[in-house]
Amino acid sequence: MFASIFTLCIQTLDKEIESITHSKVIIRHKLPITNINTVILPIKKINYSTDQDIKERQGLVVEQCERFGADPSLALRIIPCEGGFRDPENCNNWLGCGGGQGHYQFIKSTWFSTQERMGDILPEKCREGDIRGDSDCNIIAGTWLLATDGDGHWRTWSGSCYMR
Repeated sequence: MFASIFTLCIQTLDKEIESITHSKVIIRHKLPITNINTVILPIKKINYSTDQDIKERQGLVVEQCERFGADPSLALRIIPCEGGFRDPENCNNWLGCGGGQGHYQFIKSTWFSTQERMGDILPEKCREGDIRGDSDCNIIAGTWLLATDGDGHWRTWSGSCYMR
């Protein structure tokens, strides 16, 4: 089950933006503001999974690692540095969905080539076009790719995060 989280940004007189989230965490961003009377109210809807959803996804990662021969500790470190476990439809923060989508942050070309390479190993529902945002399909394909090709698909962008 998903709930919505909204972020409210308010411009203050000292030209800072405060992001106030559901957890009352405040992040300050310095922005070049030319009009002091401007109020910025970006609202982003985020799919938010329950802790049980996250545990189930982590369990599926371990199960698929055992199935394909990947290192589960590596897979469980890569995903939080990529799309995370919470939102299966999560898109790349900088480049949008074209820059990666889902837990393993597949780009379209890698998604389609992985579908082709996996063939019947991939469940039928996961062979239906661009469904990188399907949690199970993303985890199955991403874990297979990790077992088959190693971590090279992720190392350039997030290796410094998961190799600590």
